[in-house]
Parts: sequence; structure tokens; C-alpha cells
Amino acid sequence: MDPKEAIYGRRAVREFTPKPVDEEVLRQLVDAAIQAPSAVNQQPWLFTVVQDKALLARISREAKPVKRRKGSRRSSFPARPCQSRPLS
Repeated sequence: MDPKEAIYGRRAVREFTPKPVDEEVLRQLVDAAIQAPSAVNQQPWLFTVVQDKALLARISREAKPVKRRKGSRRSSFPARPCQSRPLS
């Protein structure tokens, strides 16, 4: 699928193929994402591409909301440090 077609024809997808995404397509997608406008043109972009299935499963599991006590104003997501590397 063409990246522009995927962006403009977006929809919720719950199933994915096991085929890895080509690095050139990843670059096109990140390039398209940085074209989005930002307040005062600050461009605070930070993208992380995760291709390791085990790490992706861990991120998914840990990003699930934590049940809060009634009346609590604390965030339901625990703060965790993250490491990333640029697409080279």
C-alpha cells in the first residue's frame, strides 16, 4: 500500500501481517509525520520505530491503563524511561 494512501485513508486496524515494513517506507512515514503543523512551529517531534516483537509486546502491556482509586487525580500510566536510536 502506498504510504499516502495509508495516511489519508486511515482506519482502525486490529490485525497485521507478519511481514516487516521496508525501511524506505518507514522513512517516508516519518517524513510525512514531521510535515504536520505544530504550535509556534516548535516541531517537537520524537518518533520511535519499534520492530522487535518482544519489545513491542512489552510496551503494549505496560501502556495499558492502571486502575485508579476512585477520586485519584494521578496519571494512570506509570512513568518509565525510554531509549531510542535514530533511523540510520
